[in-house]
Amino acid sequence: MKRVLNYLVVITVLMSALSFNSCKKDKDTVNEVSIVGKWNATKVDFTDAGKTESNSLQYAYIKLNANGTSEFILFDDDIIVCTYTHKNQVLTLIPPVIDEEDQPVLAKVTKLTETELILSFDKQLGIEWDNVTFYFTKAK
Repeated sequence: MKRVLNYLVVITVLMSALSFNSCKKDKDTVNEVSIVGKWNATKVDFTDAGKTESNSLQYAYIKLNANGTSEFILFDDDIIVCTYTHKNQVLTLIPPVIDEEDQPVLAKVTKLTETELILSFDKQLGIEWDNVTFYFTKAK
């Protein structure tokens, strides 16, 4: 009887240790930060031939909705409405009508935290610089 009791104690201790270990693993899982929300642009960097020019931005923003729609203002007062996808650190902005002038635009998400978003556009679709990088902060 004493042996059976000892086995039960050992099994109880092992089960407790396993359950505490599994709880620790749950805490260690990384929660992916959502790109959804309104992001206010603070700065843009234009890089060409190794030279970078920075400009501050005041009224520019991008708003990414949970349903895959978005709107943004970057350099003028025109609000641009489109859809988007976000996969594997790439944000794809898709215009409502795709033709020769309006094509999907790919941006690399170089940083995404709860408060900061950095989008980098390489030379594509008529962008005259080698790279354009926008810096955003999450709107409150």
